Amino acid sequence: MRLGDGYLVHQAGVGLEVTNLRSGAPVREPDIAAYVGSFGTGWTIDRFGGRLAYTDASETVHLVGVAGTASPLAVIDQDTAATVDFKQAKTWQARWWLSRPVSSWKLTVRNKTSGITTVVRTGTEARGLIAPSWDGKSPLGSCLFTGDYEWTLTATPADGRGAGTAPVN
Repeated sequence: MRLGDGYLVHQAGVGLEVTNLRSGAPVREPDIAAYVGSFGTGWTIDRFGGRLAYTDASETVHLVGVAGTASPLAVIDQDTAATVDFKQAKTWQARWWLSRPVSSWKLTVRNKTSGITTVVRTGTEARGLIAPSWDGKSPLGSCLFTGDYEWTLTATPADGRGAGTAPVN
């Protein structure tokens, strides 16, 4: 039995049964129905999306889409310091574990007093974990003003499904 994004798959005799967890109804995908009874021993699901992969009796790999809307990009867990004193620590480090792979991300900080926002780190593809660090400098290398900052991480889902960005504070 394996849990996907909004569905559950389990071995049922010689076939697989897929259940939509949002509605409770069985998933009746034509591609899955066509192969019922021909599944081999290997199968898995994409827990971040709607795909089921399996091998048939002749060891051919099949990739089948399971209908349904993907869950929105979300933070599963995070490890971030609320504030940082660059006189005590040389860097501010943070980690975010996301629910789905992303194609790009951007970390911005905003000075709470002045309201000035600065992009401090950007990245490309990430699968699950984003772990940037910041040394208190702008992208050009100049030290930013002393003060209280708040941060925002925005990320774009890699599969293009769902919201275009997901801000995380």
